[in-house]
Amino acid sequence: MQSRYWIFSLLVAATAQTGLAQTQWVTERLPDVEFRVRLIQEPDQIEAIVGNNLDKEFMLVELEVKPLYGSKIHFSRDDFMLRTRADNDHSYAQSPSRIAGKGVYSVEQRRTSGGGVFGQSNDPLIIGGAPGTGSTPRRVGGPPGAVGNARSGTSEIRVQQTESTAPETLQDSLARLELPLPETDQDLHGYLYFQLDPKNKLKHIVFYYDGEYGEFQVKFEK
Repeated sequence: MQSRYWIFSLLVAATAQTGLAQTQWVTERLPDVEFRVRLIQEPDQIEAIVGNNLDKEFMLVELEVKPLYGSKIHFSRDDFMLRTRADNDHSYAQSPSRIAGKGVYSVEQRRTSGGGVFGQSNDPLIIGGAPGTGSTPRRVGGPPGAVGNARSGTSEIRVQQTESTAPETLQDSLARLELPLPETDQDLHGYLYFQLDPKNKLKHIVFYYDGEYGEFQVKFEK
């Protein structure tokens, strides 16, 4: 019985800790569109969503957006801003390519000096060799080395086509989860990414929308 109580206590503590990672939903209604908004602040929760804690330099805002009365809606990242009233530090919504850089192969990244916030890994990428293309596999990036073994004579190389198992890149993950921006008349759900220190106190953080459909600001609560 005591063992079961101890396990239950751990589960409650873990749930409570996870609950600290996001705020309550806030609803804002404009003439043509309704927004539901909440903040994802804790790096552990951000990592659980996108597969990376973004070097603990970003916060996420999750949005549910509903066009009203048959309206068509579209957005720009510059419509959205996150600011801390403590020192007026602020960030507009950042694009996946700006955050992850170009040519990123894996969500397990490390900071480098170039190409956005995250640079690409040193792991090689094997391309080519698809059936019917007449090409053979070759290596792009990574340490030097050959793909397969070279043989003399008339040996035959057979390539079996299988489903790709390449990992989703960080940029792909961010793009997949981002709030859709193109014009639509459908309900939307997604995240926006703001380069603002997550250590800022929640009471100081304000989210702004200022775009084609009006404007509002949101202060968050647990």
